[in-house]
Amino acid sequence: YLGKVELEAGYFNKVGFNGELPLEEAGTGIKAYLNFKIKPPNGEYPPPPKREFDVEVERRDKDCEWGLTLAKEDESHLFIAEVSEGAFDKYNSTQDNEDLKVMSTDFVTAVDGQKTNLLDNLKQATKATVTIVRAEAVAMVLEKKTASITAEFGRKDVSEGGLVIKKLGDCMFKEYNDTQNDPDIQVKEGDRIVCINGVYGNSLELERMLNNIEGKFQVGVVRCATDAASGNRWGFFD
Repeated sequence: YLGKVELEAGYFNKVGFNGELPLEEAGTGIKAYLNFKIKPPNGEYPPPPKREFDVEVERRDKDCEWGLTLAKEDESHLFIAEVSEGAFDKYNSTQDNEDLKVMSTDFVTAVDGQKTNLLDNLKQATKATVTIVRAEAVAMVLEKKTASITAEFGRKDVSEGGLVIKKLGDCMFKEYNDTQNDPDIQVKEGDRIVCINGVYGNSLELERMLNNIEGKFQVGVVRCATDAASGNRWGFFD
């Protein structure tokens, strides 16, 4: 038993449904989603939710909080580890559409149309148009055959946003990729490892797990949906 999903007929019998629903009774500490596509009578599938959208946020002055905890190891994408009280939380409170709310696991990819110096631009602004992109989640089974790991990881600070793979190296990541024809389920530079064998931790804890693990193991990664074919909420992380 993996859990259950409920969707009332009135929610989709006129226009259909194409999106994700939370999985109830999935287990303690597990937040999972299922994708559903339902056609309306004599109609076609509706379009899926946007994986990229802009939000307009404003704060009173630079001393007021935006309300985002950001992981900054990847300079091209700011990973949102947490949304707390502040301008983004206030924006969310005005949105009836859940698909347009900013949530943890999203990525910031542009500030006022600028895709560089994201953190500095946010720090200097009191009003901004921020481009948000959903996360893509991938689960993989890898095998560690040697004790050493030649991959390089982001180590600026201990991060709650996972362990960022900077370079794949000539190790288990490359060996796994060589067995996969679909590029969207291959390990990519810039991926964030968030769990190993179902165990979650910060970047330092995850790297220790990788160093000590032996044989086959499951790893869960997330990446910005613009780097993959589709975007969805994480299916294996709370």
